[in-house]
Amino acid sequence: FAVMVGNVVTFWEPVCEHTVEMGFPLIVDDAFNHPLLRGNQAVSDLGIGSYAGAPIFRDTGKAAGTVCAMLPRIHRWSPDQIESILTASKCAQQILFGTDSTPRWS
Repeated sequence: FAVMVGNVVTFWEPVCEHTVEMGFPLIVDDAFNHPLLRGNQAVSDLGIGSYAGAPIFRDTGKAAGTVCAMLPRIHRWSPDQIESILTASKCAQQILFGTDSTPRWS
């Protein structure tokens, strides 16, 4: 993904790509030390300390993107926060692709 700071656009390896590739939610309390994310340049450069994401599926069943939250500190995601991410993912899937299919992780 890209972030524009002033007149400079910087590109980073996407953090959400892991969620899309796996096809199920990824909840990380400590991104700085998580095996999938600790070497990610966006985590270090942007200071992403924690990540919670759930995939959005096309009507074909293929993951097309994510709904996610990132915080600049290590954070223990509560069950309510995780449920909110999952609900937002299902809503986005319905809005974008018109599909009510139940995600594979349900």
